[in-house]
Amino acid sequence: MPANTYADRVRPHTPPRAQQSALVGAALALMTCVAPARAEWRDLPARVVWTRSGFVYVASPDSGVLSPGMGLRFVRGNRERAGGTVLSLLDPWLALARLESGALAGEKRLDRLRVRGMDPIAKRVGSLRLGLPGRKRVNLLFACARTGVNTRFADANYDVDSLAGGALRLRRVADGFPASGAPDTLHVRFFSDAADQEIALERGELDVAVFWPGEGSTRLRSDAPGRHTARGLRSRGVVACLTTAPDTARVGGVALAVMNREAFSGDLLPWGELEPVAASEEAGRFASFHPDPALPGARLLERVLARATGGAAARTVRLAYLDVAIAGRDAVQASWRTRHVQPVFALRCPVLVAPELRAAVARMGGADAFANLLRCERSAP
Repeated sequence: MPANTYADRVRPHTPPRAQQSALVGAALALMTCVAPARAEWRDLPARVVWTRSGFVYVASPDSGVLSPGMGLRFVRGNRERAGGTVLSLLDPWLALARLESGALAGEKRLDRLRVRGMDPIAKRVGSLRLGLPGRKRVNLLFACARTGVNTRFADANYDVDSLAGGALRLRRVADGFPASGAPDTLHVRFFSDAADQEIALERGELDVAVFWPGEGSTRLRSDAPGRHTARGLRSRGVVACLTTAPDTARVGGVALAVMNREAFSGDLLPWGELEPVAASEEAGRFASFHPDPALPGARLLERVLARATGGAAARTVRLAYLDVAIAGRDAVQASWRTRHVQPVFALRCPVLVAPELRAAVARMGGADAFANLLRCERSAP
């Protein structure tokens, strides 16, 4: 056989047609998995309310219009005056944004600017560092005999490895790339003290931190630039009023609202937002609340409720924590629903996320997904 010519030696090898098709298909599949979703600019029902030192406050009459990481453009007529990015939500209707191009200092009628927005592009995250409450961390409502994690997260299954110091490593089972963008690996640390978890978050050692209801300092919960506290609804856990005799009259909510605000920083979700109350049931007789003595924070809750109630009451009810499933958003048919049990709150956990990962976390299911990743076994009472 004659020796190969120089051209033969340098000519690249061409695989058979079947192999070419397979390679092209694999490349397209990989591009589909890692390419970010396309985002487009659109007009928003929002207006500029104030600007100073490169920061802009934008308001919308509808919640959900503005989100952290969203790109904004401020337009007068056909000319773009400035552009920026939403840093945080001060409430569901008000956003703080930072200008990254142009300026609005010379604009006399900010309310006449047209606001355009583009949803943040959620890039796929390979790994996340997650901080969770540990077993020894008792909150006002319950204590956990054991803590762990669920192996199903963001529409993906995970294998769990135990590491030194009680940490866990969750490795996603190789089942393709979930549409949720579930990370390949979750590095989980449990904290016995909420303050230590805050410090780790401030140092950048955590990407996501989940706290029990009511935990977290005022500074942690502040809406400073780049910081926003979301609340994730737990699928288990109900704060309920228990009566010794069947009682159809609903409990008045003023004292309970004060308790939620002062003892839990508003983290508990009023049951009426899960299960709307009929107008005929909204008013209830004035009640005196006695927290179940088995609650870890019974004495504190009793003081707060006594101060909020303030006087003699027509009836007395016991406030208790039930470790039961809330059955989605309709627990009317749940086995624990009897005439003696009146649910008043569901549990929400504060969830803090690094600003650059908020879009990715929202794609994974948001704060709810992370709040329910934490498993608390044999909680007491």
